[in-house]
Amino acid sequence: LILLASNHFVRHYSILNLVGSSASDYGSYHHVQQPTKMTSSTVSSGTHSSGSQLSSPPSTNKVITTYPTSGRVSALHVTPSPSDSGIVDYETLIRDKENELRVVRNTMEQNEEIIVKVYQEKERAWKEELEHLRSRLSASEKGENALRAQLAGCQKQTDTMSRTIDGLRDEKTGLLRKVGAWNLEGLLSNVDSSDVSLRSEVASLRDEVATLKEALTAQMQVFTDERKKWEREVRVLPSVAS
Repeated sequence: LILLASNHFVRHYSILNLVGSSASDYGSYHHVQQPTKMTSSTVSSGTHSSGSQLSSPPSTNKVITTYPTSGRVSALHVTPSPSDSGIVDYETLIRDKENELRVVRNTMEQNEEIIVKVYQEKERAWKEELEHLRSRLSASEKGENALRAQLAGCQKQTDTMSRTIDGLRDEKTGLLRKVGAWNLEGLLSNVDSSDVSLRSEVASLRDEVATLKEALTAQMQVFTDERKKWEREVRVLPSVAS
């Protein structure tokens, strides 16, 4: 649309220059031809007033005609000469150019209205988009502020929990020290009394292990005997079957 408007503007400017040059030519031509027309009219009037004794020259192209206007006034009907037809051509050209200028002006006004409408639509769309972006930015800022507040609260809770954990660790260390001291004292007091019982338990366990070992050896011997007996029976069965 902007390119079209610029093209119309260039065309409008060119037509204005052409019309200006045509008008100046027409003015100069009309200024030069005016005395000749006045002289011819004067000569024709003089000839008409002197009567019909002298005939008009054959080269003239002005015909005198008398029309009854109000019973007293007579008018002159002039046939167009080549110079007058040139003036008429210039006038026609000027009228054509004026019509073209009017069309170009109307087209430029319509294009200007279209450009203004398009600009207004784009401006409205940009304003809506800007308002939408502003609302999104405001919502994002609110969300960011809420997250920062939550992060600050979490940081405070983390610091509190860290201090609590450090206190519990210190308390645990103290309790372990106390328990270790109590266990050490108990062990030292019970070492002598439990040493005898532990030795007797170890001896009984050794005896039990020896007994179990003997029973296992006997069971292995019985299993070996049973296996040998089974192998002999397997060897005898084919000969009996044959």
